[in-house]
Amino acid sequence: MVIYLIENNTIQPNLATYQFTYFSLYYIFFALLPMPYPGGSSSDGKIILDLIRNKKQGRELIAYSGTTKRSNGVY
Repeated sequence: MVIYLIENNTIQPNLATYQFTYFSLYYIFFALLPMPYPGGSSSDGKIILDLIRNKKQGRELIAYSGTTKRSNGVY
């Protein structure tokens, strides 16, 4: 969107627009790139890929995590 606005001379290219575009693409790239992180966590892309590969298990995990009751009675 920002690139489109710059191309049509709606907004002037400056440092803020370049940084916004760069960090937006950077965030999207690393959020969707399927990779495990140190410490056992995963990127959003890896979680989505795992859910697509294991649809049944993913649905069970989502359903289970939303309705679990702890031993002290708190959800």
